[in-house]
Amino acid sequence: MAKLQQLHRFLETDSASGFRGRTGKTKRVELDVPPRDNLEALNGCIAQAKRDGQHVVQPEPGVTYAAIYAKPDVDAISSKLVGKANAMFFLNEAKNDRAWAPYMPFVASIRDEEHLLDFIEGRLFLIVVIDAQVLCDLMSNDEWAVRYRPDHDYVIQCLHRPSKAFVGLSGQFFRRAGYEFASLSWIAEAHRPSLERLKDFAGDSFDPLDPSAHERSLLEFFGPDDEWAHLLIKQASEPPRAFLNFCVIE
Repeated sequence: MAKLQQLHRFLETDSASGFRGRTGKTKRVELDVPPRDNLEALNGCIAQAKRDGQHVVQPEPGVTYAAIYAKPDVDAISSKLVGKANAMFFLNEAKNDRAWAPYMPFVASIRDEEHLLDFIEGRLFLIVVIDAQVLCDLMSNDEWAVRYRPDHDYVIQCLHRPSKAFVGLSGQFFRRAGYEFASLSWIAEAHRPSLERLKDFAGDSFDPLDPSAHERSLLEFFGPDDEWAHLLIKQASEPPRAFLNFCVIE
């Protein structure tokens, strides 16, 4: 009951302390960039594969969709994959394992009822490949270093070089590119790091941290063996004005 009450308070006030075990304050904010997706490209790819047995499309840099009806031509698919940090999504596997939640269900993505039935009954195979390095490049600039860490809770990590502030994009949100066919450029635009934006999120909680708290935050966020964490601990004469644990979950 107490946990349900805490959740209701969070939904009512858009703010909570110690939410889901996280240290500090968690805030819920509305995205200021309207969502974009590649559903037209996906459904066009499926229709073409229905005619030809297999089809591969790349609706934007860093995004590849493969729809397969016949025996897959692996070489034809792999020849399109030139990315440096490819994340693979085998959608039939997620469907069979009932691992699609909490994302938009595939019945809302595959628009043709015949194609949808083919996917449900296993005649249609769908593969999504996301080059995370493209997303990192879209989000980085002279002040912000951005990297991809697939085994971390925050798979996209951003470091503000001048102030040593850092921010992360959750793996759950990143996977919207695979399961909801969200546009990679939209994700980058909606979450491109900005120190001013972080200050707006923090509000009154944007207060100084003591050095020991800052060090604990670095090790917790990046991991105890991470080079970024130890570099910041070694070089930073002063901690950033605040630590912001930015996790977007929808």
